[in-house]
Amino acid sequence: MEEARAVFEKIEFPNIFSWSIIIGACVDNGLARRALELYHWMDHQGVRLDMVVLINLVSACSSLGSLDHGRALEARITSMGFHLHPVVRNSLLNMYCKAGSVGDARKFFQDMAGDQSVVSWTAMISGFALHGREDLALDFFRKMVAEGVRPNEVTFVSILGACAAARDQGLDEQALRLFRVMDLEGHTPDEVTLVAALEACSNLNLLAAGKKLHELILDAGLDSSIVRNSLLNMYGKCGGLDEARRVFERCSDCRNLITWSTMIAAYSLNGDGRQALSLYKKMDLEGLKPDEYTFTSLLDVCSIAGDALAEGRALHRRLEAKGLEKKMVLATALVNMYGRYGQLEDALRVFEKMNHWNLVAWTALIAAFAQHGDVHAIDLSWRMHLEGVQADDIVFLSVLHACSHAGVLEAGLSCFQEMVADFGVRGGAAHYSCMVDLLARCGRVAEAEELLHSMPFEPAHMEMKTLLAACRVSGDTPRGARVARLASGLIPHDAAPYVLMSHAYAAVEKWDEVAEVRERMAKLGVKKPRGWSCVEVKNRVHQFFAGNFSWHSEAAEIEVELRRLQAVVKEGGYVPDTGQIGHRLEEDDKEDLLALHSERVAIAFGLLRVPAGLPIHVVKNLRVCSDCHAVAKIISRSVGRRIVVRDAYRFHRFENGTCSCGDYW
Repeated sequence: MEEARAVFEKIEFPNIFSWSIIIGACVDNGLARRALELYHWMDHQGVRLDMVVLINLVSACSSLGSLDHGRALEARITSMGFHLHPVVRNSLLNMYCKAGSVGDARKFFQDMAGDQSVVSWTAMISGFALHGREDLALDFFRKMVAEGVRPNEVTFVSILGACAAARDQGLDEQALRLFRVMDLEGHTPDEVTLVAALEACSNLNLLAAGKKLHELILDAGLDSSIVRNSLLNMYGKCGGLDEARRVFERCSDCRNLITWSTMIAAYSLNGDGRQALSLYKKMDLEGLKPDEYTFTSLLDVCSIAGDALAEGRALHRRLEAKGLEKKMVLATALVNMYGRYGQLEDALRVFEKMNHWNLVAWTALIAAFAQHGDVHAIDLSWRMHLEGVQADDIVFLSVLHACSHAGVLEAGLSCFQEMVADFGVRGGAAHYSCMVDLLARCGRVAEAEELLHSMPFEPAHMEMKTLLAACRVSGDTPRGARVARLASGLIPHDAAPYVLMSHAYAAVEKWDEVAEVRERMAKLGVKKPRGWSCVEVKNRVHQFFAGNFSWHSEAAEIEVELRRLQAVVKEGGYVPDTGQIGHRLEEDDKEDLLALHSERVAIAFGLLRVPAGLPIHVVKNLRVCSDCHAVAKIISRSVGRRIVVRDAYRFHRFENGTCSCGDYW
């Protein structure tokens, strides 16, 4: 471009062809403002404009989005009589569309009645899509087809891009239909149309359709780095983790930050947190610096993993070093991550440092307290209201969850009533489920059952199991049997209702009924999932199963520690809850089985290996039993350690002989 400019400036008296070439070169090279400056210089020289120069100048106005220059140019074109030429008219229409002037574009388009070509229709569709008016883009596309105007490749690129940007399920389906039409009509797909189609497959979870697109991409040789990144995203979101790995391996020569970040997100979405963190370390060694998207994915990984608090804290330190910890999306992800580990003080500290709080940030903080049954969630919801942020159904669900797990009945009832009466939020199935849970946990099992059958939704399996657990705790075996039959009818192969009922019968020594429940489980092929617990020590996760840990390299030390803890808890007033053992055994044998529950073994190992003063974090795949719950409380008081257990239902923070759940779980 500089050479062309130098040559032009040496011409003493440039003619219209010289001006046309230099102005066109400026437009082609992204120097739109310079093109307009040359136009004014040319005009000053008295050189008469021709149509080629005018079209280039309109393109310059389009690039700048300058309506003032564009309107002035349109007036000049009209005065010269070029305004009726189809190419000039389409150029002006395109300029108004790109500038985002919907009114001017519509009027200009209507004035072209009778001369509207596929180029005109496509200009309108592209302009609307460019400025986020996907609804208008689709409306014009439908009208275009109805008028019998055949779309060209540019039309398909524009409309597919609009569908992808809208992120609407209906438009995703439309995008795939349009892609098929484009293919049938013989138009060659490009990066934009392929990315739009892959995005639609991702949003609709259509793995098979995504694979067919992948085949088309390979056959056509269109697997550019952008398309490969879209393939990674599609496979990750659709559960095709093996395919995502293969695509990632093929990208070995062209991996960029987006490629690494998308693969990390794929592992995160598919529950493989360890692989995601491992890939992050490899990315770091490659010298690539994570961006906000990468950090957000990694924090989500740490949240989901359940045993990656150390990695989460390391990411937090890195964000602080970069000055990014106050960014809305990242700070919210940190609040969520700390909340999932029960580090509520840290979650609150991050929240308070944020520059401002939106609904998402408030929701993350309230949910953090709620999932631990901390009634501070109620106070936070009122504080949010006073800050002028309107609560939605998710916030109310979190507050109800907190009330349920803390056993605060009156606050829960008030919240449920205010949600509808004062805030106009209609309760959904999940809100009613929380109320059933709250009533059941507070011993109001008859009212819980009544609400279960009167709510404006079909009772779900989870509410049934909650009520069944409450019947077992309260000793209401007849009601429990009735609820168990209903629950097992909803999902016949779920072991939970059978196990709960079996234990309820065993607690009152109804062994014939226990045998009947087990016989039915055997007939249906229902098996109780094996209980396990894991604890992280020095970035390594140790998993223990109930009943046997002899395979562990430190089994002897763990056994000694378990005996020591058994003596400690007995001195602390522990009375074994042998009703938790649903087998006909001697009391001593039942006590021995309780002592080998996986969470106790994990806690014992944590006490051996987690440095003094640090909390012990345990993750359990099932609901923690009442006996282990009582033991953990006594251990926390006797040895002076905080123990955090995340079971299948909630977090339990044991400290100084108490649990954050207030013994409601």
